[in-house]
Amino acid sequence: MTEKKRKAVYNPQADTKWIENNKERKNYLTRRSNARGFIRNIATADDLMELQSMIVDRLKPQDALRGFKELLNEYGVEDPLRETKLKLAISELDNNGVKVNQFTFERFKQEKHSDVKADLIETLDNTIEDLEKALENVKMGKAPSIQIKGHNKGH
Repeated sequence: MTEKKRKAVYNPQADTKWIENNKERKNYLTRRSNARGFIRNIATADDLMELQSMIVDRLKPQDALRGFKELLNEYGVEDPLRETKLKLAISELDNNGVKVNQFTFERFKQEKHSDVKADLIETLDNTIEDLEKALENVKMGKAPSIQIKGHNKGH
């Protein structure tokens, strides 16, 4: 004996309840849909050029993160929480008028490591800490001085 499939029934109360419980998500989805529709169907060439410029400016704080991403990928390290903390610190500094340049890791790559992944995580933690301290300084009206910490040399 075969079971009959249940037909989908629209439930407006369920929709209303979801919207009430997910206002931020609903707002995000609506705005994203509007932006995509505008770009696909309405935007002029001038609009598209302006949007492109805005997107490039918005992504600039992530350029600094790119150096870390490349290093993490090179050594097979995935740490989304630390990457998010780093990205947030860079974005907050950028929002406060402090540009963070792309990180380079030539010295790190040339040094010997007994546990390169642990050293990489330590370097990431130190960088996050330094950027957060720089942000604190900026918020207190001080110069965003950063003391670059090395990792332990005994590796």
